[in-house]
Amino acid sequence: MLFGVVACGAAPSYPADPDARPRSDSHALSEFVEQCQQNVDSWQRGQALYPEKLSVELDESVSYIAGIDVSGGSQLRERLPDDVSYSDVPLEVRCGLGARLVSTTSAAEVDKSDWLLQEFDETGKLQWAWTVTGKKPGDHTLRLELRPAVAVVGGGYVLPAGDSPASQVVMLETDLQVTSTFLQNVYLWWDTNWDKIALIAAGLGGAVLAVRRFLKNLRDGSEDTSAQDG
Repeated sequence: MLFGVVACGAAPSYPADPDARPRSDSHALSEFVEQCQQNVDSWQRGQALYPEKLSVELDESVSYIAGIDVSGGSQLRERLPDDVSYSDVPLEVRCGLGARLVSTTSAAEVDKSDWLLQEFDETGKLQWAWTVTGKKPGDHTLRLELRPAVAVVGGGYVLPAGDSPASQVVMLETDLQVTSTFLQNVYLWWDTNWDKIALIAAGLGGAVLAVRRFLKNLRDGSEDTSAQDG
């Protein structure tokens, strides 16, 4: 069992209740949902499904869809896009679960930056979706963050504060490739290097003017000497 941050490819889990146990049959799911409805901080073994890698064209968008399944079935995977390769990772979850998608650089933009909280119902499945826009070509990383919610006295669940002992976060990484055309690459090169080009051009322009002034002074001096000799 791993605590805190977990890298992609490992088998992450939250710090589970000592009485927690893997449960996958329908009776166990019903028990878990009933405890959730009673506002109990119950743990349940589930599977996290998230994209292993995505590709998007520059200035275009792609959907990032992830989910958690505690039902022990495969229905959630069947509802996800067929053209995307998904990683399937076991982990312990609570009745309420928050998810957030983060781009590790400015090369990609995620449409929703806040935590999105959902609670399990009788289906035993949660699903989130974000829109990711490519901003810079190259290979980049998206990070899916999962945080368990805690029950509150008045009913329901909330995400604990970042410095709370109950706020352990699991992080799962997705490779993102942003592709671009030749013309887009040329435009980006000019846009990125324009300040340098302008500075060099200004320097060259100043040098040309200095040479012209020198030649003019040299010519004027030569004309004055010829006039004196005449």
